[in-house]
Amino acid sequence: YRGYQDSRPLIDPDGLEPTGRQSALGIVVVDGRLVGSTKRDVRADVVRFPITPYRPLAPDERVAIGDAARRQAAFLGVADAEVTFST
Repeated sequence: YRGYQDSRPLIDPDGLEPTGRQSALGIVVVDGRLVGSTKRDVRADVVRFPITPYRPLAPDERVAIGDAARRQAAFLGVADAEVTFST
């Protein structure tokens, strides 16, 4: 996504992601739309996902993000996922 700027309109058609130089943060996608960024922090017993939303997230979107975080933790063989949302 970040390496190929021509793909930006595909998952960020609303132009929510800040422009300019980006740090190496992960992207948060819900229903094929970019909604925020995160930087995964993997520990022995938990994977932490601090989410920075680019717009207010609906309750069902937050649930979907939490579900995805738990699947990612299971894939990594970690017992739990912790998701926090900044304002």
